[in-house]
Amino acid sequence: MCIGRCSRFVGLSLTSLALVSITANAFLLFPSWSWKYLAGGLITTQALLLPGIWGGGLMVLLAATHIKAVGSKLHFFKCCGPLWDMFLSMLFSGLALLGSAINFGIASAGLVIGPYCLHYDPLCNQTRTLIWGSPFSDSEKMALLSSSPHYLFDHKLWDSVCLEPQQIVPWNVGFFSILCIAGALQSLLSAIQIINSLFGCFCGLCDHNKHHHQHSPQAVGQSVRVLTQEMPAKM
Repeated sequence: MCIGRCSRFVGLSLTSLALVSITANAFLLFPSWSWKYLAGGLITTQALLLPGIWGGGLMVLLAATHIKAVGSKLHFFKCCGPLWDMFLSMLFSGLALLGSAINFGIASAGLVIGPYCLHYDPLCNQTRTLIWGSPFSDSEKMALLSSSPHYLFDHKLWDSVCLEPQQIVPWNVGFFSILCIAGALQSLLSAIQIINSLFGCFCGLCDHNKHHHQHSPQAVGQSVRVLTQEMPAKM
């Protein structure tokens, strides 16, 4: 694939994935479509870190904008030529790789730890004490709740443990999974673009349109007419 076309494809894909990450992280802040949990600080810590907004979102969007521009031959530094743009594309791809890795890491932690919710403390069965916390992050509590090693493998816990916000477990699992998938794809595309930019530094952007124009029938016919007009003048 042409280096320029590859850059445009990577840039557009990273832009789409960045918007998906921003949207998924925004939904994590409003479980059950309510703002009161965010206002009260009753949100999963990994969602409050906003990895999909600043990591997989803004950092990737910044890089994607430059990558698309380079692929479209919009040179930011005309004095230095396309070589400098490809070098910058490599640096911006590294920035996108860093942001997507942060997004993937924090989202994975949020998926493993589980949601922050109102639940009965399994360590106080006799008093039935309601507390806010992450019931699936404590191995001792998990041993009392289920024989499964992790809540992700026991879907019965998804509806029986967390009382509030409603359906918080599938809500968190769904959107954190989206962040993980988006982060993984962003990392892959960023790595591809780093390699693509490296080749671009040595080979430059291929220009099939220019090559095609120079060898098109119209261009050949125009050259023949010019030569025909010049021959009588020389004779």
